[in-house]
Amino acid sequence: MIFNKNNLPEMKDPWFESEFAIPILNKKKIKHKLKKEAKFFIENGYLIIKNCFSQKIINETLKDFKKIVNSKSFKKNPDYFHYNESPRVIEGWRKSKKIKNICFNKKILKYLSFFYNKKPQPISTINFTLGTEQPLHSDYIHFGSCPEKFLAGVWVAFEKVDKDNGPLQIVPKKNK
Repeated sequence: MIFNKNNLPEMKDPWFESEFAIPILNKKKIKHKLKKEAKFFIENGYLIIKNCFSQKIINETLKDFKKIVNSKSFKKNPDYFHYNESPRVIEGWRKSKKIKNICFNKKILKYLSFFYNKKPQPISTINFTLGTEQPLHSDYIHFGSCPEKFLAGVWVAFEKVDKDNGPLQIVPKKNK
């Protein structure tokens, strides 16, 4: 086994995917809050990060997105990926600097850097105005990367989300 400068094993998969994830986490010299969040992430496969964007940024991004939708000049998923009338705009970041800036949020990138031990590179966006009403499914087929397991999906809600207004559904890793 090869060890890095922190005396942690070098692995081909992200460290949090390892059967040694908790011992690796325990060796990391990090703040208690991050350690607690990382343990939750390792056990469940997701993390909720709140308050990443100001209301001003949210409003400006929504305004930009509405312009894209109203222009009717945007790339979208094939129709079989649509479950309601809300358009699923693909690569909205190409038409909006505001959407692109969301992808480079420092708080989110800091978490991704921590978990993957690499500099994150945002690559794509899917934006929609309403919940998709899509049935529970796996996105794994859409999240291929080389090397495998080095792609993360980040979902950003620009409205208050609760169980009654179409939130993202997640099956925790420990329930699989």
